Amino acid sequence: MKAELAQLIALQNADSNIRSLQTEIESIPERRAEIEKEFDQRAFEIRAMEERRDNARQERTRLEAEIFEQKQRAERADRNLMAAKSPTSTPPQFVKPTPRVNRYPPLKRRCLSRWKSLSRWKRNWRNAPRK
Repeated sequence: MKAELAQLIALQNADSNIRSLQTEIESIPERRAEIEKEFDQRAFEIRAMEERRDNARQERTRLEAEIFEQKQRAERADRNLMAAKSPTSTPPQFVKPTPRVNRYPPLKRRCLSRWKSLSRWKRNWRNAPRK
């Protein structure tokens, strides 16, 4: 009877192992679907990161070109400034001299002119030799 009980216990252990293996086999498609879903999600995230990286590279290239142009403009402006400050250089042809702007309206200009001439006359009269 002991031998039969030992065989029965071994058979029950084998049966429980078979059932656990069957449940694992049945759960494989579900786990596979979960893994594939996670893989697709990660792949989507990676594609989004690559797209952001590509956009950032394009923006960087554009900004570097803009910086290069700005540096060239600044250098050109510095050269022009140095040339304008140099006493031996001739002024650029495209720069027109600014016209003299009268600060006073015409009537006030006439009054100032007469006042200056009167002042000159007084000064000359005072400094004139007396006979």
